[in-house]
Amino acid sequence: MARSPVHPKLSGLCPARDVQRSQSKTPHCKPARFFVESVEDEPNAAGRVTLVQSSATPKWARLLKTSSPQEQIQPLQAIFLSLKLFAKRLKGIAALESQYLQQHFALGEQYPEVQEAHLVLLVVKGLAAERLHMALQLYLNQSPPPTWNSLSPYPAASSVLYPNRRPPSSD
Repeated sequence: MARSPVHPKLSGLCPARDVQRSQSKTPHCKPARFFVESVEDEPNAAGRVTLVQSSATPKWARLLKTSSPQEQIQPLQAIFLSLKLFAKRLKGIAALESQYLQQHFALGEQYPEVQEAHLVLLVVKGLAAERLHMALQLYLNQSPPPTWNSLSPYPAASSVLYPNRRPPSSD
C-alpha cells in the first residue's frame, strides 16, 4: 500500500500537519490520520480515494474501544465524514458509514448535543427529504419547547424585532 499525501480536503477535518504527525489533542484527528494511512491511491477527479477497509477499521475500532462514550462523539463524526466525503463508493463503504452513523445516533440518548449533530450528518448522508423530515420532527418532539426568553439571545431585542409579539400570559 503506497502512502498517499494528506488529502487536501481532509484539512477541513483536521489540520494537515496534525494528521501527518498525529500530535494533535483534538479527538477527530486520529480517525482522519487512520483514514489517510489506509488510502491506497491518489484522489480521482471527484476527490475520492480507495480506502483499504481492512487497515482502517481495526484502528478505528481500537480507538473507539479505548474511548469513553463522550470521547467517541467527535471520532465517530470524523470517521463518518471521512468515509462519506472522501472514500470511493466501493463494496462495504456504505455499510461502514451506516455502522458508524448508528453508533453516533446511539450516543444521543446519553448526550443530547449529539442529536443536533446527527441531523447534520443525516443531511450529509443525503437522506431523502421525507425521512429527514421525520428525523427532524422526532428531534423537535423530544426537545423541550423554547421559553419566551430563549427566543432571542438578546431579550430586549425581541421587543424591537417583534413589536406586536407579547410573552404568553401565565393565567
